[in-house]
Amino acid sequence: MATAMLMGCSKDENEPLGEGRFGDQFGGTPYRGDATGELFIDDELVYVWEGTATVSAIEQTADSVSLVFQADFGDEGEINLKMRGRDHNGDFILESPGGILSIVDGTISGRLENAAQTIALSGDVREQSVFADFEVLFNQRTEVFPAGSTLKLAFRTSREAEHTGGGNGCTMRLVPIWSPNGMTMGMVPDCD
Repeated sequence: MATAMLMGCSKDENEPLGEGRFGDQFGGTPYRGDATGELFIDDELVYVWEGTATVSAIEQTADSVSLVFQADFGDEGEINLKMRGRDHNGDFILESPGGILSIVDGTISGRLENAAQTIALSGDVREQSVFADFEVLFNQRTEVFPAGSTLKLAFRTSREAEHTGGGNGCTMRLVPIWSPNGMTMGMVPDCD
């Protein structure tokens, strides 16, 4: 399976945190639920994966936060999508030369494009649930996905109303992260 990582920039991690921030609202206890993956080649559905999903807001600094979507498909592999964006007045914004991803007033929207892939995102984020849909068009062939194929990922997750800011049950682990420049290593939460 493929793993992706998209990064933005941030300020000094030692600056004090404000109130009403995206990371304060949506961080802490991860969202857990179901993940579905569908692979389309020439607009024909050729494979479906079913598994578990985890969504986490981690690594909060004074002006940024990382948002991690993880799909575990058991023996068939996992997908880790890690995006670092600005935490702006309680909203999440990732801007890059290839597009923008935003979570404004709980609505996920955006499109990011680079030489290797085009990613369209939609869905919504609430204190108790995250429903997110990713559509990834592979502009170039990868080890797993042929050029021109489309991977659709659906995350349907929730958590209890009471959550804590400490990320209950999560540690960080180093995993291979796929990027257009090749494989790198990146930290993602490992939640039991």
